[in-house]
Amino acid sequence: MHLRLLLPLSLSLLVACSDEKAGGGDSGGADGGAADGADGADGADGADGADGTDGADGTDGTDGTDGTDGTDGADGTDGTDGTDGTDGTDGTDGTDGTDGGTDGGPGEDFALNGNWADSAGGDHSISNTTWSSYLGSQVVNLSTFDNAVRYAVGQNDPASAFNPGLWSRFDWTKDDADNKFFCLTAGAAATEAEALALTPADGADLINGCNGMAWIGLIPAAPPPSIEIAGLYDGSDGSVHDIRATEWVIDSSYSFRLTTIENSANFAIAQNMASNPSGGGLWSRFDWTVDTAGDLYMCHTASTAADEGAAFGAPPPAAAEPAVSGCNGAAWVRLTTAS
Repeated sequence: MHLRLLLPLSLSLLVACSDEKAGGGDSGGADGGAADGADGADGADGADGADGTDGADGTDGTDGTDGTDGTDGADGTDGTDGTDGTDGTDGTDGTDGTDGGTDGGPGEDFALNGNWADSAGGDHSISNTTWSSYLGSQVVNLSTFDNAVRYAVGQNDPASAFNPGLWSRFDWTKDDADNKFFCLTAGAAATEAEALALTPADGADLINGCNGMAWIGLIPAAPPPSIEIAGLYDGSDGSVHDIRATEWVIDSSYSFRLTTIENSANFAIAQNMASNPSGGGLWSRFDWTVDTAGDLYMCHTASTAADEGAAFGAPPPAAAEPAVSGCNGAAWVRLTTAS
């Protein structure tokens, strides 16, 4: 949501000025006083500014004292010309409204930020920029959200398990007890504009208002466990490992959603993403160890287990000499932090 405010103000005042010269007072005779200023010509009214202040009338001359052959009264001073009205200062252009980050208003956070479990058994980690579900296997990179209208729209991450690269729309609502609910109104829109143009889910009908189904309740939850060796690494076999909090990506093309993380025992269980070039939908086990020199090693212990249980039950590799052997009859892969 973008807000732009422009308040132009311009004011100019045009001034016409005219001076009128008045003659002097009468010459002194028996009453030879100076000419009365009142009888002296009034100072010309100052030309109006543009409706500026009129010039002040000239002050009447004081009657001269009678005397013999009094001196002629001094000519009355012309009224001072009215000061031209000052041109009004142009109004400063209004500052453009600051974009609200990922919309939502300047500096405003998405109202659903946090970690949640849902009434359908899922999990969600939500921030101003991402909506991550199912232990990170489905990530939507949010492009915009609106807390007043209660929606968020974003593009599915290329590594997401479902509809990578397409667009999703989330609508959300809350009941009188402040319980929050969401509806995935669309998960495969072709463009952001298409997702934004969709008819919102019906927040007044929590039973059937979400694409004909019930809205999903959100329950505050603790953050999901994160793997302790998260980071970007070069492998000694030429591979590249992008290990995220709940995902292990190898060579940018093989992605594994971590479902069980046992940091104390140095292993994790993961489901192979369906988009992987091979083994999609099957299960993997990853083990890691650190040798006496402090070097980190990994072993892809199982890569084609039929289910999570089978991957969990795969025999762990021997870690006595990871640089030499122990991982499926070969050396473990040494991981070096990528430069």
